[in-house]
Amino acid sequence: VDEKRFQASPIVICGASGTGKTVLLSQLLQAYPARTETSFGALTPFDYGVLYAPLNQELSLSLVLRSLAQQAGLVFLAHESDANLLYRLRQLLESNPIVMLLDGARDAETARRLMVVNLEISPVMITTNYPDVAQELAKSNEFIVEMKGFTAEDAALYYRRVYQQKATVHKQKHMDEL
Repeated sequence: VDEKRFQASPIVICGASGTGKTVLLSQLLQAYPARTETSFGALTPFDYGVLYAPLNQELSLSLVLRSLAQQAGLVFLAHESDANLLYRLRQLLESNPIVMLLDGARDAETARRLMVVNLEISPVMITTNYPDVAQELAKSNEFIVEMKGFTAEDAALYYRRVYQQKATVHKQKHMDEL
C-alpha cells in the first residue's frame, strides 16, 4: 500500500472473537522500541510511541478518553469535561507522530471520536468483530484486514506452541529456584 494513502486511513482488523486481532496489536506494540527512558519503573505504551484504548470492555467513553490522556502524560482534573480533554489531547498529538491502537470497536462513531491523532503523520489500527463497523471506519476495502478463524489443525498447532512454551518457561523458573 502506498505510504501516502496508508497515512490517510485507519487500518481495520476485522474478525470473529479469538482469531488473534488483539494478539496482532500486542505484537505491533512490542515491535516499537521505547522512545524515552524512565528511571522509575515500567514504561507505558506512550513511551513506545503508542496510545492504546481497549474498547471491547464495558468502559464509558469518558473513562477511555481519560486513559488515553493519562498515557499521553496530560494532567487533568476529575471534573474536566470530555470535550475539553479531547481538545487538549488533539492539540498535543496534532504534530506528534504516534501509533494509535483502538481494540474492540463496537461502533464507528465511538472509534472516530477517539481517533485524536493526525492521520497524516500517525497510523491508526482498529480491531473489531463487526464487518459493518470495519466498512464505516476504513476508507476502502484495501485498509481492512480480515482475520479468518483457525482450522482445527491450526488451533491444535497454536495450542501446542503457546502452552509448551509456557510450560518450558515455568519449568525453567522452577529449576532456577532450586
